[in-house]
Amino acid sequence: MDRKLVKKFSSFLKKLPDEKLRELIQTQDQLKKWHIARRTNEYLSVCFHARFTGKNDPIAHWKSQGKLQRMKWQLIWHTVDAYASLWGLIQLAFDDIETLLITQGFICPYSNAFDLFLEITAIKENATYSNCLKQHYQRVVTQEEQFYKLSRNKYWGGDIKPQDQEKWDRFSKNIGNKIELLNFVWAVCLFNAQSNSLIDAKIREFKTKAGLMFDCVTSIYGDSRKGRFIEGKLRSTTWINGIEHSS
Repeated sequence: MDRKLVKKFSSFLKKLPDEKLRELIQTQDQLKKWHIARRTNEYLSVCFHARFTGKNDPIAHWKSQGKLQRMKWQLIWHTVDAYASLWGLIQLAFDDIETLLITQGFICPYSNAFDLFLEITAIKENATYSNCLKQHYQRVVTQEEQFYKLSRNKYWGGDIKPQDQEKWDRFSKNIGNKIELLNFVWAVCLFNAQSNSLIDAKIREFKTKAGLMFDCVTSIYGDSRKGRFIEGKLRSTTWINGIEHSS
């Protein structure tokens, strides 16, 4: 990946969630959640930059800070690799995406592949935070664990049963999963992979990288549920008018 783009993406990532969402914050709980989300993306940002500039692992010390922190270290790096692979896929498929939009009578709102990549990233990171801004939102840990397992099968495992698809749709709506743009890009890539070996190879790579990321997430949920972290279990919470309550 070009170093200028690495620097640009790293700078973009650490500024998510978007400042416009901060203007909607009304409580200390929402502000605390904001800082947690920003801090996570700052870690992703410095690791992404390190991956492509040959710098030392900036979070290597996490590996010696207990099982949960070690798994978070793995998750950060798997997420870095998934983002990098997604960029490579979008870069290859952008001309096809733009052509499809034009032939369908639309104007492509993205001037280049990198702008599209940034938009997908922003949608994901903003959506992850935005739930706490809702008047009412219930975070159910067991539901989230099932959602990620089903997502693993739906996108990276190659198969999902009809009844599981119904569960996934319901969980996705509750979690606030906003992936319409990514789904569109994914569909175009899958279609064009039938006649483009480079896109096909990149899809396989992205499936592997994203699959490892999802496996890591589900492992964290599973080990938490089984009480394997000294920090305690992940807890379900309910947000009511910006205040977080234990469920």
